[in-house]
Amino acid sequence: MKDYFGYNGKVCVVTGASSGMGKAAAEMLVDLGAKVYALDFNECPVEGIEKFVKMNLSDKESIDAGFEQIPEHIDSFFGIAGVSGIKTDFNTTVTID
Repeated sequence: MKDYFGYNGKVCVVTGASSGMGKAAAEMLVDLGAKVYALDFNECPVEGIEKFVKMNLSDKESIDAGFEQIPEHIDSFFGIAGVSGIKTDFNTTVTID
């Protein structure tokens, strides 16, 4: 894939990287040569990521601990995490989304 946007070598953080649009974004960024830090509650199946960080985006302490595991400098942040609300209560759904 041609790197039209200049992601090669850039540090990119993707939330929701374990499934759906977040996983697709992480896969494309890896293909473009980015150093991808995948943040999600579920294990991230994307090959080639720099690091997976388990994080509960409805819990501030989990978020703070997770961000301690990624570089201080981030070139791009993709906040793609979200839940449907079918398996989560209203407050959790609103907090994550």
